[in-house]
Amino acid sequence: MLTGSNRAVVVPRRRLADSKQSADLLDQLRMIAHQHEVCYEIWPDWSAGEGVSRQKGFELLLCGVSGHLIRERGGLHSVPCCQHCAQTYSELHELAEWILHLKKTPSRHQIHSFDCALHMAPPHRHHRNEIVAKASIFHPDAHKPTGYSCESECLKEVRKRLSKLGIQEDVLSARSATRRNR
Repeated sequence: MLTGSNRAVVVPRRRLADSKQSADLLDQLRMIAHQHEVCYEIWPDWSAGEGVSRQKGFELLLCGVSGHLIRERGGLHSVPCCQHCAQTYSELHELAEWILHLKKTPSRHQIHSFDCALHMAPPHRHHRNEIVAKASIFHPDAHKPTGYSCESECLKEVRKRLSKLGIQEDVLSARSATRRNR
């Protein structure tokens, strides 16, 4: 499932509860979001053809931290592609699966594989080292102009589901911001 440059890291996936709306499942997903200090970003996804750029959908980035640090040369450092990062990605993937489990829309989605990298967050997220789960949301007929409104409706539903889990757009939670300022 997950590979590094010269080693493989495999993390078994937990089975999500059968009922996608169960209170236990929502509590479990909220706990994952809280534990990994998850926030999200949404970016347009563009396609170019015949000299014209068209928005074909959106990309959803779920950004979280593993919290695993090693002491090296007198400081603490994150380690990319370790078992903790793989587990964090697996849990972010679970969040993405639930968030993108939409029944009302013909939109499709694809959750990309783990890139085994730490991504540096922007300054307003304190340059933290993040694990990122990236998903694409698109219409099967992305080249038709009618596809855009479908993705916009899908995006509204995605934002509602993110809000249900307490995940905010491009900001740290109050808990993590307070902890970092100490």
